[in-house]
Amino acid sequence: MKSRECNLRTAVLLSIVVVGGACENPLEQADPSWVRATVVQADSSAAFTGDGFFGTTQGFSIASRGQGESEGETVILSSSLDALAAPGFYLLTQTPRAGSFTGVYRRVLEDGTKERYAVTSGEVIVAGSSHERVEGAFSFTAELFCRTPAGAIQGQCHPGSLIPGVEPLAVEGSFSVGPYPIFTVGS
Repeated sequence: MKSRECNLRTAVLLSIVVVGGACENPLEQADPSWVRATVVQADSSAAFTGDGFFGTTQGFSIASRGQGESEGETVILSSSLDALAAPGFYLLTQTPRAGSFTGVYRRVLEDGTKERYAVTSGEVIVAGSSHERVEGAFSFTAELFCRTPAGAIQGQCHPGSLIPGVEPLAVEGSFSVGPYPIFTVGS
């Protein structure tokens, strides 16, 4: 019942945001959802902190958008699972495979350049899973496949192929996320 009430409040809030222009965040939940990670490239590292959610539309996914110093960054982990991910170990691969995850990391550099990295290998560990919360950890290596200069509409994007000569990222983190509040997950 609590999930349906939250979904109803979110739908009403979204209506207010669209019609009335309220400045509240429709993704806020009673129990905060979060994703935290360390992103390492060559000799530099940075912390990623973001809100997050999971969804089961077109496969099971965990998504997070950066907050504060991580604004402009996004982590998305997706699978072809047609239901909630059960507790366990899952591979992260560059190409979709049954029972595994794929992923993307996106960031905006100080000069406004947007970069997208495709996960090439890694793992997701789901420690707990219910219709209200999914918790666990992940680690992956990702390589640049898209770079869009500031102000440009389209950049150097190579879906399915990586841009050579750029150091890969190593990302390691954990998550505790609730369902995307607009959709009812499960019964």
